[in-house]
Amino acid sequence: MLIGRKREKEKIERCLENGRGFILLGSRGIGKTALLRWAYSRAKGKRAFISARTSRSAFMLELCRQFEGEREIEAEWEVKQDGISTYLHRIGKIEEYPVFDKMAKEALWDYILENLDGGFLFVDDLEKAGFEISQMLYELSTRFVICLAGNGPFRDDQKKVIWGCEEIELAPLKKEEAICLAKRLGRGIDIARCGIPGRIIKGEGLKEGRYVEGEEVNIAPVFLIILALMIAIRFIGLGTGERELYLLGGIGTALAVVLRFFIYRGMKS
Repeated sequence: MLIGRKREKEKIERCLENGRGFILLGSRGIGKTALLRWAYSRAKGKRAFISARTSRSAFMLELCRQFEGEREIEAEWEVKQDGISTYLHRIGKIEEYPVFDKMAKEALWDYILENLDGGFLFVDDLEKAGFEISQMLYELSTRFVICLAGNGPFRDDQKKVIWGCEEIELAPLKKEEAICLAKRLGRGIDIARCGIPGRIIKGEGLKEGRYVEGEEVNIAPVFLIILALMIAIRFIGLGTGERELYLLGGIGTALAVVLRFFIYRGMKS
């Protein structure tokens, strides 16, 4: 949900049209990943989207999978070195990748340098990239258009990857944009149908005599709504850059979770 990012999107469009790399900069949670995925969807031709928060072998396998596909890579590996194809049968989620030995890593890297060339490489979480990943990205920058997202400060090896990229700073959302976002996130929530919690939030009292003494009232929805409101306040504070609102939402969320824990324990006892 990209609201209030017209200027950034126009810059990204120009970079994609001219084949120039860029890096999205901004504080954590401001929307860099969402905007980078939008850029990925707009890019034409071969492209890959990978997080730098991974190992070297997982990064290389994911790069091959997205650019080549399993069958093409497997056929090449069976010719180059017997046994490598057994690794490629296990391509799946990043955390399920096998551990490569040094020889297999170098062989896979040689394959990438010899066979992969051209297209867009979108890399998220640059600040999480290890030294090996940074070195790979630096070498790949001569073969691909590198589009990045990250939250500095960056190490020297990471700064080498950024050289030549257009820097696009993501500013906090304006107040009206943050309000618009909050309204969209709140669509479909009908407080009028939330029973007792809904009436409490609207300021309506309970009808006298409706509940008899000893009758249980489920207050779990009240805490869910309060928790949702605190989280929404926290995100609005982050989007508008208002530190006090951000801290208030965080404190309220923590208190709601702690209070829910003690009430639940009291009900069980």
